[in-house]
Amino acid sequence: MFVRVIYSLIIPFIFFSQIALSQNDCPKIYVDIINGTINNLPLTADMQQVKDSLPCFTGWTSEEDVHTNCGGGVFFLDDDFYFYTGKDYVEFRSKFKGEVSDSLLGLHPSEIERILGKSVRNEEHGSFVYIFFKTSYGCLQIRLKNDIVVSFSIHAMKARKVDLCL
Repeated sequence: MFVRVIYSLIIPFIFFSQIALSQNDCPKIYVDIINGTINNLPLTADMQQVKDSLPCFTGWTSEEDVHTNCGGGVFFLDDDFYFYTGKDYVEFRSKFKGEVSDSLLGLHPSEIERILGKSVRNEEHGSFVYIFFKTSYGCLQIRLKNDIVVSFSIHAMKARKVDLCL
């Protein structure tokens, strides 16, 4: 009886401790926009590689349905970034808490051109403007509202091949 009581108290504690550790045990996020990596993880990483490398994810969706959640991926709502493994790109939104090799959020497009050069593709959708820049790994896309960068994405494919997920 005593062993059963101890066992019933210890097992839930161990289980819940592991959950708490995994959610808090995430490395500092570093985005290298020049090389197209997140903590040295390539944009082409599969879902399991992302989950193993960045255990603080808050959700994920299957890559099997390409029409749901931009092809599926691993999501980090607390840190405001989204690793779309189904389409090999990562999106960083305005409340992103990590470090970026060259800070982009809140900048004007002319400041981005000084960092990345001339854009290769521009599109307008509603109140947003999407501007793409060629990179060695594919492209970097910024999303503007009122001429200010409110999000950016790094893609493993060339700008002309990227289908915007609106």
